[in-house]
Amino acid sequence: MRQAPSEVFAALGDPTRAAIVALLLDGERSAGDIARHFDMSRPGVGKHVRVLEKAGIVAVRPEGRERMHRLNPQPLIKAAGWFGELSRFWDERLDILKTILENEEGSHGKA
Repeated sequence: MRQAPSEVFAALGDPTRAAIVALLLDGERSAGDIARHFDMSRPGVGKHVRVLEKAGIVAVRPEGRERMHRLNPQPLIKAAGWFGELSRFWDERLDILKTILENEEGSHGKA
């Protein structure tokens, strides 16, 4: 199994950053527009956005005096793929456990 994309999970683990990602699902937004959705200073929101940028989740492009932010889906796709691998790993283990338990039940029922 591959290593978990920990930087992505750490970035998304904060409720404010998760909310910023949710806002960007609707499309590109300016820094000011993002900040208006939160009860904190614009520099405070900016720190959260920079964490998302560092994790590669958010891409930024200048547009005049504004900075426009959009989602970069690649890190999220990789994280989802890791969860898929993890799910398959546990599904296999649980199937083995189920088979063992069913075999034990069957052997205890015989006299």
